[in-house]
Amino acid sequence: LPHEEESIMLSSYPEFEEDMVDDIAEKEMNLIMDVLRGISNIRVEMDIAPSERLKVVLNTDNKNKISILKREIDYISILAGLKDLMICLYGKREKSAATAVIDDIEIFITLEGIIDLKEEKIRHDKELQKVRKDLIFISKKLSNRDFMAKAPAEVVEKDKGKQKMLIVKENKLQENLKSITRMCE
Repeated sequence: LPHEEESIMLSSYPEFEEDMVDDIAEKEMNLIMDVLRGISNIRVEMDIAPSERLKVVLNTDNKNKISILKREIDYISILAGLKDLMICLYGKREKSAATAVIDDIEIFITLEGIIDLKEEKIRHDKELQKVRKDLIFISKKLSNRDFMAKAPAEVVEKDKGKQKMLIVKENKLQENLKSITRMCE
């Protein structure tokens, strides 16, 4: 690119300037990033395609956060791939909505028309059964004295890590399945 100064390759590394730090802006940006992360996590948990435009409601009783979120509503909508975003004081929750909680903010994503809840329930149930089968297998393996005595330490640690991961996954799937079941009622 055309420029007058020396090449960036030869310039000195920028110095930290304390007076350039804006703690308020950082907190506001962290709030927006947390909300985006919450929406993204729901997408992953509910297996919603990133291209699917969502309807989201953010509820909180913190008027300062409402002000910040409303000021940045366009950015949140674009970055999260939303078709509709409402930000309000605590309101009522829709029956078929996936939720996440970020500090004192509730995130509700309307699932009606996005996913077939009965199909999602079947999919989650199958995945839960597979995780339970894998968990039984790895637990038997780790409770086998011969395996524990003969296996290298790194193999045992790897299997223990896998067991912990499966337990976390099982709990998350159970939680999601309960949520989907409530939505189907």
